[in-house]
Amino acid sequence: MFNQLESEHEHDRDTVEDSIAVLRYLAENYENMGRTACALPLRKKVLELDAEFAARFKNREGIESDYYCALKARNRYGRDECADLRELAAGLLPLDKQIQIEKNVFENYPMLVRDRVELSEEYLAVIDEVERLLEEECGENAHPLETAQAKARLLSERGVLWRSEMQLNPGVLFD
Repeated sequence: MFNQLESEHEHDRDTVEDSIAVLRYLAENYENMGRTACALPLRKKVLELDAEFAARFKNREGIESDYYCALKARNRYGRDECADLRELAAGLLPLDKQIQIEKNVFENYPMLVRDRVELSEEYLAVIDEVERLLEEECGENAHPLETAQAKARLLSERGVLWRSEMQLNPGVLFD
């Protein structure tokens, strides 16, 4: 998908707008599925296209939200200063708005410690199969602890050592 966009020299307004919408949709869905590693390059590409749109066609809505989502995704597994994203946003947002967004993200994320193995190729290669098996084994109404234990076991059987948010955040009560 990126190769086609990058090979075109001049994008028309509709192509840029549609590309932003599609990449934003894909990133959001990857994040909802717990595939942050897949969403990260998409979030950055959306900001790059926002910059292109703003430079060529002026007005661009949604830049604040795109910047916030990109920072949030990058900081899901630990603190990341996001110099490249900050540089992109510098030309798109007023400085006070950029600082406000960064402050919000850096103060609030990550709220929970998550296992960085979720960013690995090994995890991504097996997680779809594991989640399918989890659904069959645990169903929709299983207790989160039961689901986490089954997920850890299934991942371990496939050579991936994963620790649940419950293990990594012992002071947090999960329902």
